[in-house]
Amino acid sequence: GLIEARFLSPIGNGAAMVLRITNDGHDFLEASRQLTFWETAKQRLKSGGLPLTVYAMKQVFDILVKEHLAH
Repeated sequence: GLIEARFLSPIGNGAAMVLRITNDGHDFLEASRQLTFWETAKQRLKSGGLPLTVYAMKQVFDILVKEHLAH
């Protein structure tokens, strides 16, 4: 849900063309630019034994933004 893309080949070789970055994609990029968010997200995932994937980082960024706005 971070981008909208079109696959270029019906064979499924993975080649795709990005059409646009979604609002969630822009939010992810903005949060990832915040060094404290990035480091905190990595630590939370590592301490929970979770993989460092884009999806997991987005979930933690969403939590961190909500926590930040609550203060």
